[in-house]
Amino acid sequence: MESTADLALDAPLSNFTGSRKRLLELAAGILALIALTFVVYYPALRTGPVADDFSLVGKVSFAEGITYFGKSFGFGRNEYRPLTALSYAVDRALCQSNPEGYHLTNLSLHAAAAALLFLFLQALTGDFPLAFLASSLFVIHPINSSRVVWISARDGNICAVFLLGALYLFVLSRRRSRIALHVVAVGLAACALMSYEGAVILPALIFLTEFVFFATGAPLARLAASSRRTAAFWALGVIYLCFWAAIFSKKVGGYDLSFGLSDILDNYARLLSNLFYGRNFYGRKEWALGFVYVVLLSLCYRKLLAYWRWAAFGILVVLIAFLPYCFTHGFAFRFGYISALGISTFLATCLLAGFRSVPRLRPAVFACIGILLGAYFIQTDRQILLHWKEAGQIAARIPHAVRELCPNLSDGAVLVLVGVPRTYWDVPVFPTGLADAIQREYPVSISVQQYDLPLADLPQHAHHGTVVLLYRGGERPLQRLGPS
Repeated sequence: MESTADLALDAPLSNFTGSRKRLLELAAGILALIALTFVVYYPALRTGPVADDFSLVGKVSFAEGITYFGKSFGFGRNEYRPLTALSYAVDRALCQSNPEGYHLTNLSLHAAAAALLFLFLQALTGDFPLAFLASSLFVIHPINSSRVVWISARDGNICAVFLLGALYLFVLSRRRSRIALHVVAVGLAACALMSYEGAVILPALIFLTEFVFFATGAPLARLAASSRRTAAFWALGVIYLCFWAAIFSKKVGGYDLSFGLSDILDNYARLLSNLFYGRNFYGRKEWALGFVYVVLLSLCYRKLLAYWRWAAFGILVVLIAFLPYCFTHGFAFRFGYISALGISTFLATCLLAGFRSVPRLRPAVFACIGILLGAYFIQTDRQILLHWKEAGQIAARIPHAVRELCPNLSDGAVLVLVGVPRTYWDVPVFPTGLADAIQREYPVSISVQQYDLPLADLPQHAHHGTVVLLYRGGERPLQRLGPS
């Protein structure tokens, strides 16, 4: 007997978009996801700029943004992201230097990504509850919080919108057999690549979608057919990589890369820890949640076999989406944004498989597990957002304190700041961007040097003809030690 999962794949198009009732359901689902995004992340609107934000807020004009079609938009790194640069130009035109407008754009992009994930899964599976539950989990997953709240990290959000748009139109092109939709999907894939380098995995995701859900026949025949169907996306990926190598002379810039197997496996371990637990695994809450996952799988594994395509697709998206980042030395939450699409699909599949089980108590058990999981994710989100708010307050105090202590600096003056925090918890404060933050306080050009060393270990050239400021923390965070 065919499973409900397999039947959904062969359903006529009218099941997906044909009726007015279906369109109303889709609209209601999208509006609910938008509302959920803003309910969970509205505190981000009041978060102050940190790190590279000071180099972006109110700084990028349309004239400057267009120039990034031919050069790097990275800070000491070779990053081809012209569409991301233009998004900051749009914010500047609408909001000038008000960071709330920039945060609102980030929230809107996250909501758009969730809505497109919902449409993609609905078109792919025909299962409204699965599509909506997976998209809701994606909205609230804690690993996405840095992409939402950090102005400088929106490149991944823009990329996800174009990437999911390409996936959605590819599925529609397969269901409707319309070449125009396929062409537009390739165009959106190109936009994803011009937003963020992480989109290089999109051809693999398109291929995975074709191979798992549409191709038929023996494995080798399916492999060949899937390769032909997705050839345009693979060709686009090759063209992009050749263009990138030419424009940047095959150099990645300031990234610290490691190709050792142990480092790659460690990065994947950190990814999975943050995807399943919303943070690195280290406390009692994580052990308790791990037990919940064991119960979840033990109760739903038989029913899960009927949904094997969806579960396998989710896990493979997790692994494939992280490939561009697995060589980076050190893990960052924002690297897991696209992988969160996969884990949300997998978790939603497990929850629905258990909820649709025959024994009477199991649906109630799985409903409770889903509620507990959602509550845990939202509580973790709020804690992370609080850390970002506090980091923003620290970052805001430092430039103002500099201006109070040094109100009249001459053109070309040199400031040395010692001990300024680079991070607060896992949130960046001033790993970069300190010079731009302080420069905003002065009409003349100044030079800023940042040191983590103890004051006694400062190099001699940092003392001569400079003003030295020592970070102490608190409401008045700096102490002036005076020019030497």
